[in-house]
Amino acid sequence: MAKDRSRNKTSKPKAEKSGDKSKPAPSYSAYDRPPSNRVFLWVLFIGSIVGSMAVMAYFRLPPSSAPELTFQRIKELPHDSLAFTQGLLIDNGKIYEGTGRLKQSTLRVLDIQTGKELSRKKLPDHYFGEGITIHGSKLYQLTFQNNKILVYDKDSLELLEEKEFPYDGWGLTSDSDYLIHSDGTSTIRFLDPDTFEVQSKITVRDGKRKISELNELEYYDGRIYANVWHENYIVQIIPATGRVSARIDLSGLLDPPMADPEACLNGIAVDPTTNTFYLTGKLWPKIFQVKFVEKKVDSEGLKNP
Repeated sequence: MAKDRSRNKTSKPKAEKSGDKSKPAPSYSAYDRPPSNRVFLWVLFIGSIVGSMAVMAYFRLPPSSAPELTFQRIKELPHDSLAFTQGLLIDNGKIYEGTGRLKQSTLRVLDIQTGKELSRKKLPDHYFGEGITIHGSKLYQLTFQNNKILVYDKDSLELLEEKEFPYDGWGLTSDSDYLIHSDGTSTIRFLDPDTFEVQSKITVRDGKRKISELNELEYYDGRIYANVWHENYIVQIIPATGRVSARIDLSGLLDPPMADPEACLNGIAVDPTTNTFYLTGKLWPKIFQVKFVEKKVDSEGLKNP
């Protein structure tokens, strides 16, 4: 059966008669729009792209550097100068402290008003104790390179279990959902508190610079506070991005400073009832209650507490 080829042809529009002449019906396209309309559409298109890039840059790119804070000293407490502090926290009006070094590692409870030791639990000699945190009814204590995490009842300090842990233990804290762990690098991991499986992780940066050797951790009011090994400052970190949102200069907190280079700042605890921080260091003779405050700029442009 022969195909009707006429169906595939495009019929031309009828011409309008005007005297003896005829002209085809007008045909319109996007390019027949007025030039001013085309320019407006191009400006709108380019503006939307630039705006989108700006929004992405704001959320993804770190600032050039974090603002700097300092401290206001409120109170001093005595501290065991033989305690190689690796973890510090406050719970129900008590200070919990984890200490390190082989054959010397302990878990302690201190009176928050006097600094007096209320109880102590010694770790086995082959364990090097590290950071501690409380989540629910349990207290967790890291070990340095033993690949173990110790789980206690937080009230009695009874050891409930020792679980395998695949990372070096440095700092440990927690939020309402996760254990938050540092291993001495620029990485912070968020762990399931039951299985210790990694749920997410961030890389900590101040501007474009990675901050390595993150040590003791404390989570408070939507921010992670971290000691940096051998440094006299604390970094405040945004958990969602890893950006350093502030750097707290603690130069002069312990005066005079310790002669031993390993007796460095390490230990951050927060008292949520007063919104103050308790800070100490390895082998330090004192614990300091402080507030973090902005640095003031004097007439010469220098920043001072």
